[in-house]
Amino acid sequence: MKALSIRPPWAHAIAHLGKRVENRTWATRYRGPVLIHASSTKCAADLRELEEIVGAAINPDTFVSGAIIAVADLVDCVDGVEAPSRWTCGPIAWRLDNVRLLAEPVPVSGRLGLWTPTSTVMWRVLSQLAPVRGVAPRERTPSCKPADSSRAQDLCAS
Repeated sequence: MKALSIRPPWAHAIAHLGKRVENRTWATRYRGPVLIHASSTKCAADLRELEEIVGAAINPDTFVSGAIIAVADLVDCVDGVEAPSRWTCGPIAWRLDNVRLLAEPVPVSGRLGLWTPTSTVMWRVLSQLAPVRGVAPRERTPSCKPADSSRAQDLCAS
């Protein structure tokens, strides 16, 4: 499983406002679950743009930063022109589906690009998504195998 750091207003929009497109200048071949990390970088222009898109004022105090707040499935990367949406504004549109909000944000420092979280972070995220195919996570192990389920092992193998 990979993670993607996104500035707080846009991570919030993915987790809470139905944003299912992440705008990037680059594509990836990766498909599958991606942790949505709300970065610590704040930009007033992002808030104004988000408010314009949704047509309402948004309290920036509701934004979580410096933590993983959701998990989504990255299902495709397409030319931004091929993904018309109120959320699309970049040259490459990463299509997201099946967004799952975490009950408790998982604090972690982000990175540029797609990055691989530590096994500890993975366990903290996966334990909030349990059951995975009906199997709840067991104690954390260094190899990040939170359950006997093949799905859970697949999630950690990426």
